[in-house]
Amino acid sequence: MRIKKLSRLERLRLIGGYKEALKYMKNKNLINYLCLSGIISVIFYLLHDIIGAINYPNYNWLSQAVSDLTATNSPSFIIANEFLTLYKIFNFLCSALLLFQLPENNGDK
Repeated sequence: MRIKKLSRLERLRLIGGYKEALKYMKNKNLINYLCLSGIISVIFYLLHDIIGAINYPNYNWLSQAVSDLTATNSPSFIIANEFLTLYKIFNFLCSALLLFQLPENNGDK
């Protein structure tokens, strides 16, 4: 007979900690929404690259670095820097979420 490994939510329900189980479920919803921040950060980085290149006359992605789009003297500095700032914010949220969630769920599968 094989013993099933219980998830954290199932263990909380078994011991009668319904308040803790509800709190855990609310945290799971928050985690699911925060996971989207990683996808959103990629979208903002692509927008930084595409829209910055559109606003930079004669920009050649084969011979110039992406950092040229956000150089202080570049014509696309303002628009590309705004998208890059949003990318950094959402990337930080995703990274912080991973940092705080990985040790907690190390044993749960």
